[in-house]
Amino acid sequence: MGLAGVVLLDIFLRLRDLTAFYGDQGVLSRQSVWTQGWQGGIFQLFLSAGDTPGLLFLFAVWAVAATFMLVGYQTRLACFITWYFVVSVQLRNPMIMDGGDDFLRVLLFWTPFLPLSARWSLDAKRNPNWEKLPNAYSSVATTGIYLQFFLLYLFAAILKTGEDWWETGDALYYALSIDQFSTTLGQNMLAYPEALRVLTRLALGLEFLLPILLLVSLRSRFSRLLFLLLAVSFHLAIAALMHFGIFMLIMIVSLVVFVPGEWLPEAAVGEYNNVSLPPAYHLERPLQLFAGFVLFYLIYVNLYSIRHDHKLAPWAKVVATYLYQHQHWHFFAPYPFREDGYFQILVQTTDGRVIDILQRGEVDETGRPLLGSARFPNQRWRRWLQHLVREESDYHDLLQFDTLTFLVKDWQRKHPDDVARSARLIFVLELSQPPGVAIQQVQTELARWQAAPSGETGRP
Repeated sequence: MGLAGVVLLDIFLRLRDLTAFYGDQGVLSRQSVWTQGWQGGIFQLFLSAGDTPGLLFLFAVWAVAATFMLVGYQTRLACFITWYFVVSVQLRNPMIMDGGDDFLRVLLFWTPFLPLSARWSLDAKRNPNWEKLPNAYSSVATTGIYLQFFLLYLFAAILKTGEDWWETGDALYYALSIDQFSTTLGQNMLAYPEALRVLTRLALGLEFLLPILLLVSLRSRFSRLLFLLLAVSFHLAIAALMHFGIFMLIMIVSLVVFVPGEWLPEAAVGEYNNVSLPPAYHLERPLQLFAGFVLFYLIYVNLYSIRHDHKLAPWAKVVATYLYQHQHWHFFAPYPFREDGYFQILVQTTDGRVIDILQRGEVDETGRPLLGSARFPNQRWRRWLQHLVREESDYHDLLQFDTLTFLVKDWQRKHPDDVARSARLIFVLELSQPPGVAIQQVQTELARWQAAPSGETGRP
């Protein structure tokens, strides 16, 4: 039930920005979602409300379902509802998603197909015969879980085709040069480029080794233990070097599925009444065929991610729309991007002061943050602001202005003694250079806000 705990944490973290990212008065209103055609097929639940009471109700229902999943009450139904809510909230604002959201979503898809209520649940308390079931269990759904981990590690490695990974070994150096992600330890590691070249090749080799160990672990307990040790260490190392929200927590918690059955309390195996088997213990034939089809789809979309010069097949688009299992694992692939930078929101007050309301932490004499990742309140804001500068279009211009307007109003609410006259959203682009070469900067004004004579906000 560890995934349910992660979902509850995700709910709590999202509630901090309820209005900002999910409300009509935030940075992405429902009208904007409909205008861009991001309705999300059958997953439009969070488009049904745009005010705070309605959104709080949806989050409360979601939290109840995740709690039922956690304690194992009506487990199968709770798993399905939790998965549906996760997909729906992700599609409400796809611009704040990251790899952790993708992996959480695709893992939760398999939970209704698994007999999760058979152990340590309220459902199991009412069915003491379930204790006689063996700890080991396998089905097409467990194959799906194995396959999902296998595909993530394998394609995360295969897609790294750039020379930074295979020739120069500077991939990790450039990845840690992305100040928007890098932790303090990550930035300190930039002083040791030779060590980072060794770590680059070690990381790449580990991403190839982990799927191999997964295959071998089907018949070798030692290989499974080695896989667990290396995988947990790998994700802890990434978390120490870079900010990825709860992605690494999701990975580590979900690895519990690979804990050997011998580590669990011994089951009281004996005579068993097949009438009261836990839900999903024996999947019906149609569900087995459906799950098998999804396995084929997962392999297809991951192979598809290698090439983007052809369109996704029509049947695969239908599956992506109705199951939302589409995925790709381009983690710094084919190579870490060189374009980094930091944001500023310069507010000019009525008394003539200029305040950067995004400033968090120390800056140098030029105003550049010493730790770029500290300027983001959290991972969701990091992803949102990053997406604002990735494309140039009239729609993104509107989002940039709406973002500036929202943040200025939010700052004004928290600082009633200061009155904003105007504000500018600025992005300082920084181009990462090889070790020992100074970075290059280009400053761009993304949006400008000015207080209207009436006291309301509007475009200048």
